[in-house]
Amino acid sequence: MSNSCNRNAAALRRLTLEEIVKTVLWVLCAILVLWTGMLGSECRASELQLKLAVDRQYLLVDEPLLVRVTVTNRGKTEAGFQPAYLEPSTSGVVFRITGPGESNYDWDPGIRDDYSPDPKRDVHLSPGESYSTKVDLTFNPGASDGKFLFHEPGVYKIAARGSSFLASEPITLYVNEPRDQDKLAHDALIEPVDKHRRTVVTYSEDIAHLEKLLRLYPNSVYARRARQQLALTCFQQSGGGSYNTEMTESKKGMRRAAELYSGLSLEKGLLAADAAIQSGLAYLAIHNLDDACEMLEAALFSPDATTTDNLRALEQMQIMDSKVGALSPVRVPAQELARVFGLKYQWDPQTSKAHITSDRVKATISVGADDVFDLNGAKFAGVYSWDGNWKDGNLMLSPRAAAAIIAKHYQSAFLDHIIQAAKTDKR
Repeated sequence: MSNSCNRNAAALRRLTLEEIVKTVLWVLCAILVLWTGMLGSECRASELQLKLAVDRQYLLVDEPLLVRVTVTNRGKTEAGFQPAYLEPSTSGVVFRITGPGESNYDWDPGIRDDYSPDPKRDVHLSPGESYSTKVDLTFNPGASDGKFLFHEPGVYKIAARGSSFLASEPITLYVNEPRDQDKLAHDALIEPVDKHRRTVVTYSEDIAHLEKLLRLYPNSVYARRARQQLALTCFQQSGGGSYNTEMTESKKGMRRAAELYSGLSLEKGLLAADAAIQSGLAYLAIHNLDDACEMLEAALFSPDATTTDNLRALEQMQIMDSKVGALSPVRVPAQELARVFGLKYQWDPQTSKAHITSDRVKATISVGADDVFDLNGAKFAGVYSWDGNWKDGNLMLSPRAAAAIIAKHYQSAFLDHIIQAAKTDKR
């Protein structure tokens, strides 16, 4: 009896042990599956590599700084992200700035109240494809007095990181004190301003003062920022780009803004494309359509433009086209459009068709009596070109058709309103 009970107890222990082992193995497998899934998600996120670049490594204190941020898909599959996450104000990317004395500062003012992520606005990148934008790191948003980020001389390092991106390598800046004419120009450009009953240090917004500064110190390092500040002030005080700028003084100020921005667009660097766009908007406000068109096209095809600049220029061309109507001179060279955005362009003389393709877009433009524009199977009639299909040997597209192609290429809804305009346009 005793032996039988012992055997039963041993069997029960074995059964219990087996069940325990099975249960533990099942739990471990479940954890492994979950962990593998999370790892896969992290790997997919980390396929997107951040890279930073600046126009110049050597600056003077309180100079403005634009940083090019490039996202490249280093993975083997398509990956998507929202360009707005590259702006620090959306808390997507944080910029770690290491200053003199190894002091650290995270440039991240927090998420905007009006920003709501929308997966439909994701930009999709094929393996090896890149998307670039620029971020203004001039001011310290956390300082109560509006202090400039690079207010102290010394060596700075800037790196970017984000939960959905592989961190960038740091870039190095060398900031020095201004001397002689630069010192005088600096002191004239920087001034305290009373905003909401507190003193904020910023750039001057007085037109007469800025004009005088440029006459006195035209070759100063700070003259470029003074011209930019003067152009912005003239633009804003003359109607902010309103198409119906009719008053004589407003036209005078807007023309001054257009000329200043046009000059800035000729200088190499990250400011060039943005200045060209602003010049185009200013020329449009005073009804100078040819110069407006020329400046927007210069922005679209600027070698220093970021992807965001390209898209903004394309969008402004479409807006200008819709405002001007049938007299619009705005056209986009199809082959250049494909080059800028990394698409393939092919012209078939046998069929009189142009093909613009990528991994995600297939556009066919049939030139002739039908004037058919086929985009991923959807057909549009007469929306890609009118008043002549060719210019200097190049097939020309309407801005709406060009924007529709690029929106489909990135599989993003951020230009959908332009596609809708193309669908409903009856010209």
